Order: sequence, then C-alpha cells, then structure tokens
Amino acid sequence: MSNNIVDDGFAFGKQLFGEILSEGVTKTKPGSLKFLLFGSKVSQQSLIIKIGRRFEKLFEYFIDRSPVNLVLLPSGVHKETKTDRDLIAIDHTRKIIYYREMKANINLDTEKLPATIEKIKRVGASLKRERSGYKVNAGCLCWTVYEKTELEGNLKSKVREFEKAGVTLDCAGDFFKFMRISMTEKKYYDYFRSLGEIINE
Repeated sequence: MSNNIVDDGFAFGKQLFGEILSEGVTKTKPGSLKFLLFGSKVSQQSLIIKIGRRFEKLFEYFIDRSPVNLVLLPSGVHKETKTDRDLIAIDHTRKIIYYREMKANINLDTEKLPATIEKIKRVGASLKRERSGYKVNAGCLCWTVYEKTELEGNLKSKVREFEKAGVTLDCAGDFFKFMRISMTEKKYYDYFRSLGEIINE
C-alpha cells in the first residue's frame, strides 16, 4: 500500500499543530521556579494538554482513510450518559463497534487508573445497549508509545492492570497494524520529534 495516507495524515497533523500555535501560547510568568531559572518561556505543559486533546482528530483522519471498512461515530460528550467519548468506529459488516479511550500518558496514579478502566467498561456497555446485535471492542490507546515492549519499570505494571481488568491496551503500532496503514516506528517518532523541535525554537 502507498505511504500517501501517512504523509497526508502527517500533513493534517501539522495543520492541527499550527492551529494550536496560532491560538497563542502560554508563557511562564514571575512567581515560578521555571521563570526564575529560564525566564519567560513557552509553557510546554499547556501546549501538551492542547495537543493531547486535538490530536484525537489525527487518529480519526487515519481511520477515515484506512483500507479497513470502518465508519467513524461522533466523539465528545454523549448527551444521555454525559460521558466524554474519544475514538469510536463501527464495522457494519462484522457488526463490531470499536472504542478507544485516548491516553497520551498511561502513568496514571492509583485513583486515575481504576477510574479510566471503569470508564472504558461503562462506555463499552453503553455502546452495546445503543447498538443491539453489535459486539463492542473497548480499550485504551496509548498513542505516545509505539510498542508496549518499550515500556519500563512501573509502566509495565500499568499494562498488567489493564490486562487483569480485561481491558485492551493498544499502542500506536497496534493501531496502524490494525488499520493496515504502512507506518514505521522511526517515521512515527521522527514526525512527533519534529513537532517538538518547533516548540523549542
């Protein structure tokens, strides 16, 4: 398969990134150690939060253009359940709904990890009720890591917690493999590092 979908997707991601930067960036101010040490610099934390939210659209872009026969369903806050839903796609042929809670950071604390797992199960159950006759495949997508084998230390235990709860934990490599999109680990990381370099300019 042609790599055009990857190049086009990355161009779309760069457009999203440009929109975030054009909205203005928060800078460190007097009253913080960071300001004392480095002066007024771009607050990476505020940018990272915006990127984490906005880049869900990049994965929707890839789903929409992949050779896998999936149809995107609306994300965002669901009116009836008042739950914020991330990535949802449906396979009408196989009658399967795929839901992935997007996580840029899976180093969740002792309260957030069970809450995330519970939310995924709750959204999965809700989707099953809404679509009679459809199976639901609900899990978590940690898109900042390409392969689970890269995870070390206590992050490995986070993976085990998801597995123990019967909740799928996918990384970026799993996503692209499932979507039958020709991506490599190097290309993926090089792309995001290039965005990071723009922030550091």
